[in-house]
Amino acid sequence: MTTMTFLLHAMLERTAAERPDHPAIREGQVATDYRTLARWSAAIAGTLRALGVKRGDRVGIHTKKTTRTLAAVFGVLRAGAAYVPLDPGAPPARVAYAIENAGIRVLVTSRARLEELGANGHLRGIEAIVVVDESAPVAAQRTARGGPRLVGWDAAIADPDRASALVGVDTDLAYILYTSGSTGVPKGVAIDHRASTCFVSWAARRFELTHADRVTSHAPLHFDLSTFDVFSSVAAGATIVIVPEGTSTFPVRFAELLERERISVTYLVPSALSMMSEHGELSKRDLGALRAVLFAGEVFAPKYLRAWLDHAPKARFYNLYGPTETNVCTYHEVDREDARTRDKPVSIGGPIENVDTFVIDEDGAHVTTPGAIGELWVRGACLARGYFGDAEKTARAFVPSPLHQGVLELAYRTGDRVRIEAGGTYEFLGRNDHLVKTRGYRVELGEIETTLGSHPAVSHAAAVPVPDALVGHLIRAFVVLADGVAAPSPGDLEQFCAERLPRYMLPESIDIVAELPLTSSGKTDRRALLESVAAREEAAE
Repeated sequence: MTTMTFLLHAMLERTAAERPDHPAIREGQVATDYRTLARWSAAIAGTLRALGVKRGDRVGIHTKKTTRTLAAVFGVLRAGAAYVPLDPGAPPARVAYAIENAGIRVLVTSRARLEELGANGHLRGIEAIVVVDESAPVAAQRTARGGPRLVGWDAAIADPDRASALVGVDTDLAYILYTSGSTGVPKGVAIDHRASTCFVSWAARRFELTHADRVTSHAPLHFDLSTFDVFSSVAAGATIVIVPEGTSTFPVRFAELLERERISVTYLVPSALSMMSEHGELSKRDLGALRAVLFAGEVFAPKYLRAWLDHAPKARFYNLYGPTETNVCTYHEVDREDARTRDKPVSIGGPIENVDTFVIDEDGAHVTTPGAIGELWVRGACLARGYFGDAEKTARAFVPSPLHQGVLELAYRTGDRVRIEAGGTYEFLGRNDHLVKTRGYRVELGEIETTLGSHPAVSHAAAVPVPDALVGHLIRAFVVLADGVAAPSPGDLEQFCAERLPRYMLPESIDIVAELPLTSSGKTDRRALLESVAAREEAAE
């Protein structure tokens, strides 16, 4: 049997052949072995093919992460298509945009999400739907008025032998992740097998994953952290332990899960780790099985990192860095002694295998000396293909590398400012633009401003990030009302945003002001807004 390890779904086939009876996924008290997971995914691939899915198509996955959902992910890939995870918590209109933008004709979803999309008229263009929590065989059923064909779970996994043989090349599209866009609409980051396996295979080796590991699966599929716990775990034959939805809201439950499931490797955003440190009663937990803690997505406040070092004395800690467009491109192993005394966040380290990073200063010069500051650029196998259906935006972010003349090689401009450290590693300094991280998610403040500005009673809007040790940033919004219209309350504006934006993008507060402060160039003075927030909070203390 060929290994074809340059394809994500081939990793499952290889592991299932080597360790068919080993538990692949634990969801609650139910374990699913690798043989079953591989058979389900093969059957789903055959089902998708029968529904008309062709190589290169995009299949939407609009449901929470479960064992069945992960089988569908591998089934989509085996069918030669790309999966497009759609945030189950996003407003239906936002989901509908991604469906249309990606050209999705077949959707994998739950009954509740299906009814929500149908009720809002957002199933246009969908020809077939696999309903993962509908057990009855409804293979021939259609929705009302000749809508999409519906296939239940039992029918979808009924015939694992009709799947085609493994095919594909590493430049085939693997998935599209929709992230916040500055124009008010999300952008779809298109990632092929080559870019994903660059990280996935490296991570499995670097963090020494084996079949003995039990790895938390916490990040939703539309968040790029999920590629590690799904694909790196499967590549190594480890057991994926699905973290129940909403667990991070209750730090004690999350900490209990780490202890109860004897988790050995976890990959989380710092805000989840900080919440557990603050409220998870870690001193009461036996975390002796935990050997590796990976964190990414935002800055980890030093005081919470130090607390974790005390609570998990046997674990090694790693800071992973990278935007969705590159997945992880640099990493740093935390030095325990250094972390106990430093008063600023740990380094983001240096590049992973088969990736190169370099710094371009504000004058456009390539700088290499320690202490130099500039924008971090990335080149190598980790780069995404670009933004799906948006050649103009792709051309602005993925540009010819200035390091090589005479050949076309693209590099990605991260927009992140870094300082070069001794040894060639990097200190993260912040964003060049108005993109921030909150709760591990990347948020374009411009999208929030655009959304608020679309309210008929709002003439101007601004959003600013307020640093927060637990979640990275809290977002505060300010609006100036238009003349001659009924004035909405802050609560009305909050509801308006909630109907159009994902939960993680909602402002912590919305203030109605007479005017926005301006700089001498006529731009919104965000520093003045931040100072006003700080002054108000100081006065309230």
